[in-house]
Amino acid sequence: RHRDWRATLWMVNRKGGLSGKQKSVLLKQKRAQQADDRRDESAGKGARLPSAAEDVAAAGAPGGRRLMQQVSKKGHANELSTAFVREENKAVAGRRLAASDPMGRGGPPPVALEPSSALGLPSRPAWADRTPAEQAAEEEASFSAWVEDVHARFDDSHLSPFEHNLEVWRQLWRVLERSDVVLLVADARNPSLHIPPALYAHLAQKKTPLVIVLSKVDLVTLAHIEAWRRYIGRRCTLAFP
Repeated sequence: RHRDWRATLWMVNRKGGLSGKQKSVLLKQKRAQQADDRRDESAGKGARLPSAAEDVAAAGAPGGRRLMQQVSKKGHANELSTAFVREENKAVAGRRLAASDPMGRGGPPPVALEPSSALGLPSRPAWADRTPAEQAAEEEASFSAWVEDVHARFDDSHLSPFEHNLEVWRQLWRVLERSDVVLLVADARNPSLHIPPALYAHLAQKKTPLVIVLSKVDLVTLAHIEAWRRYIGRRCTLAFP
């Protein structure tokens, strides 16, 4: 067991105060003892302390896939905890190994891929003569069908992580429904990574004005900003870059 930090603090205070180094040591002792206390309490209840992210099963992950979902220190996931498909350990280990290979010189020039809206955007079913419970069930069915379609059309290795928690999408639906104007912030170093084509197509269909704001402009040149501004103007003709 760690030495009781309270007793140490009392003893040091009688000697005339603490130095910065002593405070740091005592803080580490305090945290270590608190961690021991939590482990003891957890063991007494026959439970374990969860990690920061838990492997969870969900209806939104078809094909027997597992989701990684953020949880609290007590092991609880709130309604808006983000959820992504969990990669296989073998795939992660292989990517780490490949990253350690030396970079070769020459080779083919880099390729710039155009953003694609092939995945689409899950849309909220229109309200009809339904009760709130019936509407929620309709949304769950529609969202599950969209997720299953995405995983059926694309291999997991070709997909970037995307949200599998319906509650997060519901927040987006509500915001878009109530907004007169949508403001989208994109990193000026590569704005195309932060302008989802599917979202733009959705806003264009709803005729919702879109303003695209470039952030971190102090990290690039004025010519760089102007080039991206012209590109965004050509790609997103209904937006205001």
